[in-house]
Amino acid sequence: MTAQHEIRCSRNAGIRTVRHDYMVNRILTKIDHHRHPRPVDKAHGNLPVSDKLEKPDIEFQYKNATYVLDVTFAVEANICNAFKGKILKYGTYGDNRVIPLVLRYNGTVYEKSMNMLTTFLPEITDSFLSKHCCLAVALTKKPSCITPA
Repeated sequence: MTAQHEIRCSRNAGIRTVRHDYMVNRILTKIDHHRHPRPVDKAHGNLPVSDKLEKPDIEFQYKNATYVLDVTFAVEANICNAFKGKILKYGTYGDNRVIPLVLRYNGTVYEKSMNMLTTFLPEITDSFLSKHCCLAVALTKKPSCITPA
């Protein structure tokens, strides 16, 4: 099964959610507590005002400003568009306050994402992300679209 198929197939929605949530939880525990990291959700009262249900994943403080991090997996052919799309999606947070964390299925991080992380969240290293990204993909590898013969 290709990564592109995993992204588009409706039967894999649960797999995508588990993979995404695993990465968000691992990152949330790694962010320095002085940055006051918290998930973006109703329980924390920090959902952005939007017509859609789209929301970033993590909110944190950096130099007295609120920043958000949004995690996504992308195939190499769509990686640039995934990065740009995340920045455009959250205009309500202002310029340069959105960190799109775009991960490849092979466990590597998109270079522009890593550059932003190095500036705002230096505790989130490339090796940490690669390790947990590979674990997330491995934990959710299940050929749910393949029917036995």
